[in-house]
Amino acid sequence: MTQKERTARTREKILRAAIAEFGTYGYAGGTIGGICSRGINRGLVYHNFKDKDTLYLACMEESCGELVRRLEALPIGEQEETEALIKNVLEVRAEFAEQCALESRILFEGLLMPPANLRAEIRGILKPLDSKNKEFLRSAINHVRLRQDVRENEAMRVFSLIQYAYNGYFQSESMKNRTLEERMQLHEKEIPRILDCLLYGIAEKKDGKKEPNGTEGE
Repeated sequence: MTQKERTARTREKILRAAIAEFGTYGYAGGTIGGICSRGINRGLVYHNFKDKDTLYLACMEESCGELVRRLEALPIGEQEETEALIKNVLEVRAEFAEQCALESRILFEGLLMPPANLRAEIRGILKPLDSKNKEFLRSAINHVRLRQDVRENEAMRVFSLIQYAYNGYFQSESMKNRTLEERMQLHEKEIPRILDCLLYGIAEKKDGKKEPNGTEGE
């Protein structure tokens, strides 16, 4: 085994121990000591990672990457129906939460309860997931007939604003007494309904009501 391979194996071992630590206790409760108690030499930790923050961000990147890899395996552009597309994406997210519980907890902590001192770094790490979400939403939009006064880029902008506000809600005062697990469950539970309302509307048009562009409502 080469030195490069030994280094990679050591970093992977440290990373798995750190994922177990942060996935169990979160950023605030996780410690380097806790990681070392999982069979890791403290000197090796600091040789490979600068500090707790650097290691936590590495765990966040690994966790985000795992979900993105799973989403990339979906033939998103080949789905024939919007409902099937939404169902498949949500199933992948649910499987990730079940099969990678520790990584899921780390990812959602960064998404819904990010440590204040690491917000900027976490936003950067989550960009690939944000891109996959936008790809999914764009495909969903392409599978429905938009109103005549709405263009695709406008629809995408609305989706982005709603997504930003929705995730922000889980970081607000309204959620301060909720645990991370409670926030995770609520976050995923509401997504199907939110997407349904965004794609198909919440108001039923009356017969003969004019569309904003002057056409008759269907």
